[in-house]
Amino acid sequence: MARVVASGNTVDHRQPGYFQVLMRRVREAGVEDRFLSVGTVPYLDLVALMAGSVAVINPSRFEGWSTTVEEAKSLGKTVLLSDLRVHREQAPPRGHYFAPDDADGLLGATGADPPEVVPGDEVARAVEEYRAADVPDARPDDRVPAVTLSPDE
Repeated sequence: MARVVASGNTVDHRQPGYFQVLMRRVREAGVEDRFLSVGTVPYLDLVALMAGSVAVINPSRFEGWSTTVEEAKSLGKTVLLSDLRVHREQAPPRGHYFAPDDADGLLGATGADPPEVVPGDEVARAVEEYRAADVPDARPDDRVPAVTLSPDE
């Protein structure tokens, strides 16, 4: 069974209570076992989540140049993106687009390019290589949002 793993701040002053509404909808849909929110995570943990995922989802309604898309591209991941001009400009090779408010379109995009499942030992190796790399401006305590689709368990 595939699982969506969401990271990011669960509190937003612009829309208080949104996270609670989201989690209620997850319960109402009966998919609690397929959706996991991990909150904000250290950057290296995010890289591990992305490296171990079969796809990265960026369902934004507005986006500047997305580092999440660039990171997913660098990891060779399938990226499911809301159909925004900037996402098209970033042109991920394994990018698939859907309208921001179209759940069925997102569902259709998941089957557009069957992603490869990365074995756990490959994930661990990728994380170790990343940690060993001299990456400017990457700090272990950086916290950034992303949504990943984890492999079947």
